[in-house]
Amino acid sequence: MSKRGKNNIGHKIRNKNCGVNSVHPCRINLLRCYRRFNKSCGFKMTTHKLLHALTYTTFALTFILTGVIAYYLIFPLKVIEFSNIPFPVINVNKTVKVGSLLQHKVEYCKHIDLTATASRQFINGLIFSMPSSIVNNPIGCNTSVVNTMIPLELPPGKYFLRTVIQYNLNPIRAVTFTIDTEQFTVVK
Repeated sequence: MSKRGKNNIGHKIRNKNCGVNSVHPCRINLLRCYRRFNKSCGFKMTTHKLLHALTYTTFALTFILTGVIAYYLIFPLKVIEFSNIPFPVINVNKTVKVGSLLQHKVEYCKHIDLTATASRQFINGLIFSMPSSIVNNPIGCNTSVVNTMIPLELPPGKYFLRTVIQYNLNPIRAVTFTIDTEQFTVVK
């Protein structure tokens, strides 16, 4: 009987699986048997290494992808700031004829160079939508006068213009601003 006692039986069984008759070449760790003899131990060491590499690569890619998605969703970005809300109408007496231009002043500070999609709606209890347009204002603090054509089909009355501006920051996140103008009157 050796110093290890019962453990030798386990070693002999492992040694028989590895094709070795002595107790010492294969220790308690079965991986040493794989490294030393690379035969009759279940599957080859190359497959074993490949599975470990594939597992670690999968964990690393999952961790990186989770970090990128969290960055896209959480990281705060200031795209644009408007300073004169609601937008003031600069037409005379805030009155506009059907078929003419509504003019309102926009003061903004834009921080990131992105294009936006702007949609406009005339609202007076009913909603009259205008087609969307692409807007690309320059970076920095600016004041601009926005001209919007009053449609011929718009009935006379008191309205305000709602502008919805959407910036797509990345593939999974968009920022939307909804801003109204002052009330104005449409006449024939």
